[in-house]
Amino acid sequence: MKILDSVRNAVGAAAEAARRTAEAAKNSGSQAEKPAADTQRRMDELTGRTSSFESLPKMARASIDMGELEKGRDNSAIGEELARKAIGTPNDVNDAVRQLGYFSRDDVSLGLSSKLSDEQLKQLAGTSEGKQLLERMKTEMGEGWTSSEEQAQIARIDSALSTAPTASVGDAKKADPNSNLPSELQPGNAMTEHDPVKVDGRNVRFYKTGENVTKVPDDALDIPPEKQAEIRGKQEAFVAEMKSKLPAGTKVDNPPTLEQAQKYFQAIAGKGTAADVENVRKKYGEFLTDFYVHAGQGVDWGAGKNLANNLEKSFADQPRLKDGRQVIDCEGFAALTERVLGPIQDPATKKPMFELMQSATDNHAITGVFRRGDPFNKPFMVSNDSVTPIPDHAMENAKKLARPGQTESAEKFMLKELVYDEVNGGHEKRLEQSKQGKEERPAIEAGRRFDDRKKFF
Repeated sequence: MKILDSVRNAVGAAAEAARRTAEAAKNSGSQAEKPAADTQRRMDELTGRTSSFESLPKMARASIDMGELEKGRDNSAIGEELARKAIGTPNDVNDAVRQLGYFSRDDVSLGLSSKLSDEQLKQLAGTSEGKQLLERMKTEMGEGWTSSEEQAQIARIDSALSTAPTASVGDAKKADPNSNLPSELQPGNAMTEHDPVKVDGRNVRFYKTGENVTKVPDDALDIPPEKQAEIRGKQEAFVAEMKSKLPAGTKVDNPPTLEQAQKYFQAIAGKGTAADVENVRKKYGEFLTDFYVHAGQGVDWGAGKNLANNLEKSFADQPRLKDGRQVIDCEGFAALTERVLGPIQDPATKKPMFELMQSATDNHAITGVFRRGDPFNKPFMVSNDSVTPIPDHAMENAKKLARPGQTESAEKFMLKELVYDEVNGGHEKRLEQSKQGKEERPAIEAGRRFDDRKKFF
């Protein structure tokens, strides 16, 4: 524990130093101001904030003068000042926190929460606008390294929110009876129903789904009844296929349990020949497409990096559409792959048939699946519900970069190539951008397990 505490302290000190540097650059009025601003924007992008809260449109903000608010005050004092306004104008305070820099929002949220009594927190939790402010404060304090003081304030906010009345199906806006959305994902039951986030011109709403928060664009998951029926038909056909490959009398639910899915893929993996591996890839793609769907904007999983180890509970909290598909995100697909394909054994060696490599940037996660002992034999990648062969150019580059026999490094290099292709709009476009010096190369984590990803590039 002492070692862990030392690491946390070091991370916290580094974050504080970075915050002070950014604030100093912002206040200096020197030429360092623009690079600091650029760094701020990039930090916001990498943390995913531009795809959620920070994508809100800029509006007239006359209620709280940000220049006056920040003038001569440190983050704690700003939080104290906002606490005085929170009960009367929670929307304005929420908006003010949103406008603060990346390195300030968590400290201001801490100061704000600390100055509100338990009764005031409950009062905020009793209104839609107040709930939105509390959820923002929780999000800001929970991002990155979370101090014991922040954890204590998050617990106070959770306690206040637990006493607030929750929306019922009857409170929701009248839903189209043909809608594919379950009651949990109807706009009237959103956490931010009165203030949806704008992303690329679409409203993205936040839904509390058990211990998770699911972010769904309004038009992302709804499909007409005939398409719903088509998907349900594919699910029935896949369940029948599973039963045909398993011992007679084996129970297979619709949707299949994790254990049932793992047994099925164990059965069709055969001896792990190239043809067997290719069949696993194709059928796994069908399985994911038939039974799961991306939320459209993502899920904040309560389990965090322990998602794969707590998948049954975490997935049980996630709603299913009327077409039968469960709503998850890229991390959900990655954790699911670890649980379903990871345990498959090679009948000859009694060891795992596949080596999995998890890889992630700050806003996307993928999984590489490699035949143990021969990572260049029909490897494939799982990116959301897309299960595709790893292209030749990624394998060739990995062979050049990794030394002979360094299997793990070769697998990481293959995934690095795929991540960089994806963030640059595809391999060909990436090559063009590289020639122009515009190639995007985000930081990448990689590891054998979902909970063991570490910085790689």
